[in-house]
This record gives sequence, structure tokens and C-alpha cells, in this order.
Amino acid sequence: PSAHFHWLSDTPELGYDFYVQGINKYYPAGTFDFRPMIYDSIHETMSPRYNNLHRLMESFPRRKFVFVGDTTPGSTLKTYIGLAKEYPDQVQCIIVRDVSATEPANWITPNLKDLRKLKGKYIIFDTPQDLDNTTSLMTRLQSGEQAGCGGVDIDTGAHGYGPISSMVISA
Repeated sequence: PSAHFHWLSDTPELGYDFYVQGINKYYPAGTFDFRPMIYDSIHETMSPRYNNLHRLMESFPRRKFVFVGDTTPGSTLKTYIGLAKEYPDQVQCIIVRDVSATEPANWITPNLKDLRKLKGKYIIFDTPQDLDNTTSLMTRLQSGEQAGCGGVDIDTGAHGYGPISSMVISA
């Protein structure tokens, strides 16, 4: 099976043209959701990312999801963790870049404790090179061969347990 990319941003819909041009230039084609301009409730105003993802997961109950993001803002990580608990069979993996390791201006150290409780469902990394040895993992996620992030926790983040290159992911 092939992967479907869905791009989600808290950027208001008014920023669509600028944002989509960048995505289309550098990333795989996919569908988009942006922060709506009009909300039905105060809850929707406070949690646009959650609402967009929740709607997507409800619309495609048989689809498996891999969430990719970073540690800014903290609400993204909180949303991903909440949805992984709410939809444990659908959320296969959460891949998070720890920006505090490479962006000195980002002085806030993310709290990754709740993410680390999701055994076998996360990857934390500092730089794109940290993901160089995850080819077999990505193949498994696409094939549906194994649930989770290859059945292991990979944490190369600044506050993690070592480089991915020291791990072998096998069937």
C-alpha cells in the first residue's frame, strides 16, 4: 500500500497560497487542512489541530496514521499524544524533532515524559541525519507488517538514549 500525505497547519486559511507553494516545492503531494476562520464552538477555537486530526481519523477509521512534527508548539505534541491514546489502533507512530537540541533560541526544553509512555509508538530525533537508518522502519509502516514504530522506541533527542544507527530494526 502507498502512503497518503496530509498536511496540517495552524496557519489560518488566508495563508494557504504561500504555505502550499512551499509544501508542493519540497515535499510529497498531499491534501491540506488549515486553521479555519470560523468556528462553531470555543473548544474548536482552542484546539484546531486536534479537531482537524480527529475529523480525519473519524473519516478514515481503517487508515493507519504516522504523525510527524516538532516540539514547538507544545500543543502539537499534546494533541498527538492524546490522539494516540484515543485511537491506539490507528496511530502507528509519532515522529518528533526535538528543536531544543539544534535551535539555541528555543530555550524551552520540551517535556517528552508523556510521549515516552507510549511504548513502541514514537521516534524522537534532533537532526534529519538521525533518521538515516530508519528505512526498514518506514517500509514496515507502509506495509502494515508491524504495529507501532517498528515495535521499538527510538530516542536520539538531546535528552534521549543514543543514536538510531546503534539500533537494528528487523522483522
